[in-house]
Amino acid sequence: DSLQDTAATETIVMQETDVVVEKIVTEHRVLVKICRCGKKNPGTAPEHMKAPVQYSANVRALGVYLTNQCISKERISNIFEDLFELPISDTTLIGFDEECAQLPTLIMRCTIIFILQAATN
Repeated sequence: DSLQDTAATETIVMQETDVVVEKIVTEHRVLVKICRCGKKNPGTAPEHMKAPVQYSANVRALGVYLTNQCISKERISNIFEDLFELPISDTTLIGFDEECAQLPTLIMRCTIIFILQAATN
């Protein structure tokens, strides 16, 4: 017998959780205009951009988190390269740690990110 016309008595819910691992590069462009006197006047870049190429707060937070899990800096560099095709030197990771020690907001962000991730496991 077909159950095509029979009403369902319950719904079984099934969930699959996944983590997307991808590198996202955001390009910011600042226009430069030249006034009549010949002086170049660049526009304003986003406040957090301090260099032509830099790592995001998420990359820095992950580096600090992994460092605090007693994983060697060499291995952390390999993890970033293997997962994200993102070369990060041990010197850069040390810089992330130093920045984290100076910026409580980065510590909070790092902590919140990994507490939320732990809650979903």
